[in-house]
Amino acid sequence: MTINNEYVRKWVEEIAQLCRPDAIYWCNGSEDEYERLAQQAVAEGKLKALDASWPDCYAFSTQADDSETHRECTYVCTDHVEDRADTSLWMAPEEMLGKLASIMENSMSGKILYVIPYVLGPVGSPFSQTAIEITDSIYVVLNMRILTRIGDAAWSQIGDKDDFFRGVHVTGDLDISKRYIAHFPEYRTLYAVNTEFGGYAFQGKSSLAMVMSSAVAAKEGWLAEHMMILAIENPEGEVRYIAGAFPSSSGKSNLAFMIPPAYAKGYKCYTVGDDIAWLRPGPDGRLWAINPEAGFFSVLPGVNEKSSPRAAEMIRKNTIFTNIAVSEDGLPWWEGKGTKAPDNLLNWQGVHWDMQSPYKAAHPNSRFTSPASQLTSMSPHWEDPAGVPISAIIFGGKSSLTQPLLIEAFNWQHGVFLGASLSAERDKTLERNPMGILPFLGASMGDYLRNWLSMENRLTAPPNIFRVNWFRKDEKGDFLWPGYGENFRVLEWILGRCYDELAATSTAVGMIPRAEDFNLEGIKLTQAELVNELLAIDKTAWQKETAEVETFLHSFPNLPAEIEAEIAAQKERLS
Repeated sequence: MTINNEYVRKWVEEIAQLCRPDAIYWCNGSEDEYERLAQQAVAEGKLKALDASWPDCYAFSTQADDSETHRECTYVCTDHVEDRADTSLWMAPEEMLGKLASIMENSMSGKILYVIPYVLGPVGSPFSQTAIEITDSIYVVLNMRILTRIGDAAWSQIGDKDDFFRGVHVTGDLDISKRYIAHFPEYRTLYAVNTEFGGYAFQGKSSLAMVMSSAVAAKEGWLAEHMMILAIENPEGEVRYIAGAFPSSSGKSNLAFMIPPAYAKGYKCYTVGDDIAWLRPGPDGRLWAINPEAGFFSVLPGVNEKSSPRAAEMIRKNTIFTNIAVSEDGLPWWEGKGTKAPDNLLNWQGVHWDMQSPYKAAHPNSRFTSPASQLTSMSPHWEDPAGVPISAIIFGGKSSLTQPLLIEAFNWQHGVFLGASLSAERDKTLERNPMGILPFLGASMGDYLRNWLSMENRLTAPPNIFRVNWFRKDEKGDFLWPGYGENFRVLEWILGRCYDELAATSTAVGMIPRAEDFNLEGIKLTQAELVNELLAIDKTAWQKETAEVETFLHSFPNLPAEIEAEIAAQKERLS
């Protein structure tokens, strides 16, 4: 392949001189290339082909300590320390580059250096970004082929320009003490060394689409968010779009793959994206969004035909599974699959496993990588270059006692505060995670929130903002809300509010539905239970919650005055 872009050639040559690969391979993104590389990976023992009942599906396992994010390895390197990201480590760029160079020297000896050109976002969209990742991992190439738009389309969009993002991934010896995930947003460059975990090695995923992009977006005035996008079509054929941000394991993917319940006759739901959204003010004064990804890299445990039937159908073919259990004859299994574990099962680390084993069969963070195009419910507009207009933004938390099922913000500023105070319970502890993006934020929290607040003056028809919680429990510890497809009832009320079709009741922490406006047809829940349990606001509990939110947000320097005002206003309303 002939590459005429002098910036690309020079950069690839520099990395090759440092890493010393045996060969350089320029990826073209074709189906033939994917099939050939997949078979090569199987032959080399890097992938395991699954049983023929799972056509063109493969399994891969990482090293035990390389199976999830490690924030102690994650850096955002800016020229000035005051520009650092509050939630990542900082190191001066020169110092970090020196450390990286010493690890990368001769690191690809005996290996192939793969050059992956890719586009995040629909090709030709004004939202989209171009990038090139250099890697020594065939597993990374195969996953990036699914998750991004690689090959000729990317080369065409890159052209002879120098404004593409540069990324380097080196598998190395996987030594966690020398594992670095280093982002240089001012130089549009990132590195991941001594790792093969997809969250780091698939650089078009979290590192570029969220960490790097959130830093760039805060300066350029757009939003790069950890959000799903769902389209809802009513019986009259009108389509509205909802974006939703949730901390991990709080229901985001299930919402993205929503199927309307039986009572909602004539309604249809379509997926635009399940994990990442880029949003910009449009010329019509509305907020428009795209899904920058071309595939899904999603958490697997709990995915089954009942909890997420659309996802369960999608992953039956053309899927790469990471850190799952596989039987000796190639049948995949994971906790929450909804089927009996097959015989002769090997867990994600290759150890024999049965129901009496004291350890998990699949890693709790095991993943599937599937093409978005094979999800039968993908929106026909998911690759529209203009994006889709957002009618509502949902921030979803996970609270067993305090948070009600649903709150609507009083206004945009209050909505940003609802997002900034987002939290999720984890093993009896509470993790605070503003907008669900905390582990992936590449800007300072102050700059990030100021960017969100600035949108109000750039939108004449901003989305309504809501906060939801599917996880409230009764005194016995049972969930009060049925969840899953029944969450559509909440979305139905949200859309009614967006178009001034329903009233709401004002409380000290936001607006909640009137019981008579909430559709409870077909579920075992009365209007009294809805009001007295699911929508109840406990003043004492909320006073405590507000004080804890204030303490948490004050841990970030340079907090916007508008957020300080929202804290003070909520304390006053609760007094």
